[in-house]
Amino acid sequence: KVPRDHRLHVRLRAAEVSAASRGRAEMNRTREQALSELDGLINKIPALHRGHAFDAEHVRWRQAVVAFLEEIFGPESNHFVSFVHLRWQPQGSFIVHGFDVEEQMEAHKQKAYLDQLDTAKGLLLAARDELARRESLRGVSRQEHGPRGKYDCERNQSRRAEVEKGDPRRSRR
Repeated sequence: KVPRDHRLHVRLRAAEVSAASRGRAEMNRTREQALSELDGLINKIPALHRGHAFDAEHVRWRQAVVAFLEEIFGPESNHFVSFVHLRWQPQGSFIVHGFDVEEQMEAHKQKAYLDQLDTAKGLLLAARDELARRESLRGVSRQEHGPRGKYDCERNQSRRAEVEKGDPRRSRR
């Protein structure tokens, strides 16, 4: 088992590296370049419809999106977190009709993959909308005020204080 303080150190170091790479991205990339790169990632989605989850092109595209969202918005941003939590496979169970179980399973997996691609497109379009509203890349990352912005950070601190005081109604959140 890894000591707790070592895990914290690893997370802090990862955050420092991420912040440094974001700073380099902000210095080396203009808003227009970021929008162009994001448009390219969005435009690759129709070609991905012809493939399958976790095939080479899907993995390559997914890794490019993850790197882009982390560099531009930060690892704590809604855009990044929402994208990395896409499963790209079916969730739960389903009923099989007839005897061709393998074919139905593949169809079910493909439908889930296509649904997730549509969700990914929506997430990337929302990220594009946010970038388009900004005058520059400065301040796009939410690291300046914590994970969800200054208001949510203050609200979370308030919740933590209530839990520490022992308020049982607040500890369930």
